[in-house]
Amino acid sequence: MASQEILTEYREGLRRPKFGLPEPVLAQWDDRFRSAVAEWPADVPVSFPRDFKDAKFLACALAADADFFITGDLDFAEAGKVGRTKIVSVRQFDEMVLRPLQ
Repeated sequence: MASQEILTEYREGLRRPKFGLPEPVLAQWDDRFRSAVAEWPADVPVSFPRDFKDAKFLACALAADADFFITGDLDFAEAGKVGRTKIVSVRQFDEMVLRPLQ
């Protein structure tokens, strides 16, 4: 899940010149976002002084009452948890959730 603000950031990020992605690839990403990501309003006020631009990610997790917030951004590592949402890396999520299902 992601808020409209997060999806906009992802779309703009993929269009940065440093990536040089051609329009057909960008269109595929847009299609993926539409089909695989649930849009969720992030209307919960959150203060994240470490990087105020990243507060939107925590707000979305809180608004959705998410079990996990999966991130590689080390700015979130200190928090460990926001509300009942556990902040984990991809590796931690794999070890805790995915591998036990196999």
